[in-house]
Amino acid sequence: MSALSPAAVEAVKFDGKTWAFPESTEAVALWYNKELVDTPATSIEELLEQAAEVGLAYNAGFYHSSGLLLGGGGSVFVDDQKCGFTTGTSVVDALTFIADAKGTANVIADKDGGKLDAAFKDGKVGYIFNGPWARAVPRHQEHLPERHRSES
Repeated sequence: MSALSPAAVEAVKFDGKTWAFPESTEAVALWYNKELVDTPATSIEELLEQAAEVGLAYNAGFYHSSGLLLGGGGSVFVDDQKCGFTTGTSVVDALTFIADAKGTANVIADKDGGKLDAAFKDGKVGYIFNGPWARAVPRHQEHLPERHRSES
């Protein structure tokens, strides 16, 4: 375990005991297509404004939404460890963003990651929330059109 990320090891401990093996650590981030987005959005409001023009692929599943729901201090569990979102402002703000995104022109809000990946890779949307696994495909770029190749 000493070769693993200390944060990942701590995340699987409870009362000082390790209860799981931290198989992987990864995070969902906002990716953008430099050919469609001149200046990346710096706020949620700006993202929705730009999405109306260049498009956004938003995975509406819990995993992809958890950063928005929990990042500002929200919690899935209430005090008695029963499942139920806390009513902190981060949860309200995240749910408001999700509702607004679904009502914004050129936003594809879906749980089908393949559909969303294809929309981004085909240049149909300028933004996508995705993780490091999405980068695996471009490593073999010879067959991809120039606009789909990364600068790595």
